[in-house]
Amino acid sequence: MIGLASPHFITQLPLMTTHKSETSPENNTSSEGSECEDESSGNEDEESVAIPLLSTPTSPQQKRIKPKANYPARTNAAGIPVTLQKELAQDIQAFGGLEKFKETKFGTSKLCKTKPDTCGVGGSQLRQKVRDKLKQWKKLSLEEYQTVLNDLGIWTSEQSAVHARLTSRKSTSSLKQPTLHREAIEKQALPKEILTFTPTVIEPELQTPPIATSSSLMSSTNTFTINVNTACPEANREVMVYDLERLEGVGEKENALFRGFWICFPIDIRYIFDDQSTDHWKARVFSSDTVLLSIRAWNCSHLYDRDEFEKTVDDNVLEAIDAAHHDLEEEPNDKKEGRKWKHLFLKFNSGVELSAKSVNAEAGEDEKLKLELIPVTVSHKMIKTTCTTMYAAFKVARVDVKAHKKGKLEKKDDKSDAARLLDLISGINGMKV
Repeated sequence: MIGLASPHFITQLPLMTTHKSETSPENNTSSEGSECEDESSGNEDEESVAIPLLSTPTSPQQKRIKPKANYPARTNAAGIPVTLQKELAQDIQAFGGLEKFKETKFGTSKLCKTKPDTCGVGGSQLRQKVRDKLKQWKKLSLEEYQTVLNDLGIWTSEQSAVHARLTSRKSTSSLKQPTLHREAIEKQALPKEILTFTPTVIEPELQTPPIATSSSLMSSTNTFTINVNTACPEANREVMVYDLERLEGVGEKENALFRGFWICFPIDIRYIFDDQSTDHWKARVFSSDTVLLSIRAWNCSHLYDRDEFEKTVDDNVLEAIDAAHHDLEEEPNDKKEGRKWKHLFLKFNSGVELSAKSVNAEAGEDEKLKLELIPVTVSHKMIKTTCTTMYAAFKVARVDVKAHKKGKLEKKDDKSDAARLLDLISGINGMKV
């Protein structure tokens, strides 16, 4: 029986420019003549860009409000809808990016004329808002425009290429991965193009679908790669990883015994009690030799047991805990959600091929690993009561090595079809040979 009210219950968690004026080729006296791109005319619409992605202040001095002009990405109720902003950003990507769009003669007019249903007809208020939006974006630097793309959840072609490389189901590397020291492992993560980007749901055909891992966002602060060392189970950061010799198959493989791995780490079950609809610890086969493990990043006690710490720790420690809580609370909702999670890429040796379907009937196309919860109750002569720790664990099979067959060897029926048919009619009397 796991009792959370007991002070002895053990809770652990090892751990998301100036621009040339463009003159429309149409008759300037017509209604379409308003499409002339005079960069000095019209409302600049500087307050209707995507949701801002601003760094969280780390000191009182940084918390001072900066002038509005310093923010390349701002929004207000007068701007165009975010869904339309996403569509416009995707269209700019189709032009080849912001720089190519800037260089395209009458680019704004061409873009708007091809989509009158979403950009409005010439002379309409919607068309003017779209033109103002595009003019504003064309004035941004590449770095500022990248911030807009990040806020909208739009991938550049470079980021899509990196994602496609990461989601490849087959390893293209034949080189043995070097063993890294702890410091090097902690610094190793996804390529820079992905780490500087916070993806959201992407629908257009031009974009590669996001990684189907969890609702949380991956970033450089919550995503790490671990080169798994099965010779030393304890040398794998937050998790223990063991070699398994006998993993029973399922489905068509139910008579097979696979080799594989067992991944185990301590958890705090209060997360389950507080939210029973969320998978707080999950894993799947990410590529042929890699498991993606998504777990809760915060130790539950550090989030919810502040008053218990106050009874023991120094004031400066308590102040640091409080400051961390305030910083987390002041984060935008998407960043706050991302900070709840930690994503670990467990990369096994080159040549290893992993499979979830072979040992988990519910793995599905995402190759999900089956979660196990393991309570471990311990006692000690120095402790009057018992203590229970809960562990989460996953098993994954290897299919690069031959699986063994289990069970008694049954002799095969080697009779021909004619022999079996004869057995059926052998009881007929007077049969002529």
